[in-house]
Amino acid sequence: MSVTFEADLRNLNALYKNIRNEVFKTLPNKLEKQIISDINRGVSPVKGNRFPKYSVSYKNAIKKGRYPGKSIAPVNLTLTGKMLKSLKLKLKDNLSVMTISVMFSDKKAKYHDIEGAGKSKVIRRMLPKSGEEFNARTMKLIRDEIKKAIRKFTS
Repeated sequence: MSVTFEADLRNLNALYKNIRNEVFKTLPNKLEKQIISDINRGVSPVKGNRFPKYSVSYKNAIKKGRYPGKSIAPVNLTLTGKMLKSLKLKLKDNLSVMTISVMFSDKKAKYHDIEGAGKSKVIRRMLPKSGEEFNARTMKLIRDEIKKAIRKFTS
């Protein structure tokens, strides 16, 4: 005995497009704010990473007023704000995969995140590399925004 049935899946393509558009509309701004907020609070947006404290010589320079407005703690990688303002999100999509690329366009980000800053080449991870992920708070934000978009079009 056998049973034959058909399933019309054409509506799934439209559903995906609606969900994708909603995610692309809401997530980038919230993600950008979350990353900047973490860094401003001295928290690495990368899971399992902490920002090392500033060097003694840098702390002394801050205390002497060499960097007006800069504080010793938290370690927030903010002097002028130019680097953090250079955070960019790029949206890409094909029919089955949504991609949001996150990057800093300011060259100082490369020193802090990859090469190491200062004489001792201290690395303070600001964005996940291959094999890493965002911290729990940021991953929850991403999941929640996707869930909201799914609920909006499937309820």
